[in-house]
Amino acid sequence: MTAEILAIGDELLIGQVVNGNAAWLGERLTLAGIDVSRHVALGDDPDLIAAELETAFGLADLVIVTGGLGATHDDLTRSAVAQHFGVELVEDPKVRRQIEQRFTARVRSMPPQNQLQALVPEGFEVLVNHWGTAPGLWHTFERDGLDKVLVLMPGVPREMRNLTDAHVMPRLAKQRGLRTIRHRTLMTAGI
Repeated sequence: MTAEILAIGDELLIGQVVNGNAAWLGERLTLAGIDVSRHVALGDDPDLIAAELETAFGLADLVIVTGGLGATHDDLTRSAVAQHFGVELVEDPKVRRQIEQRFTARVRSMPPQNQLQALVPEGFEVLVNHWGTAPGLWHTFERDGLDKVLVLMPGVPREMRNLTDAHVMPRLAKQRGLRTIRHRTLMTAGI
């Protein structure tokens, strides 16, 4: 299985945030026997995201996207993905309740912009995020006779890592029968 990692966010491109998610995911996927072919960082541009998805699925079986699922005006990953697959965004009532419950537990009312996080592209499966408000999303489809998997996760490292360990890696292991890869580094001096 080959994988590509797409990291979304202008903050990655301007040096405001270091893309630690790609490095962490690359290591986890490689240790699980998945060949990571590319890491790509993209700005918050829906057309660019959709174009890169097309490229990524031409090269890989698995595409993992981090970032752009939040509640701010520049979180455009969900809409770009829906556009790419030609589906509508629909509100998931369970996700909305979970978001509302997170705010209620903090004795706060949910801001209207957080309602956007309950929008899910039609046909996508929700990965419950117990560590934040943006859910992860999983989509399996066929392209050119091959099974493909798209995983969307928040860019917040703690949320992305927990979703990977709780949902993504177990599903990939079950679905693909992954193998273990061991790496050995030899340090030498004075040769």
